[in-house]
Amino acid sequence: MLVGDGMTDFEVTESGVDFIGFGGVVKRESVRHSAPRYIEDATLLPVLDYVLA
Repeated sequence: MLVGDGMTDFEVTESGVDFIGFGGVVKRESVRHSAPRYIEDATLLPVLDYVLA
């Protein structure tokens, strides 16, 4: 699993890695629309919901 805020981060999905888009600092529409999961909070705490699910 990788959490990232850019499209270069999103490229890991081509290798089968789970990706969570993060818009807590900089919101990039391309990441928001491409990421299967996207967090807009300024904290990474919501990532726990996905990790522990």
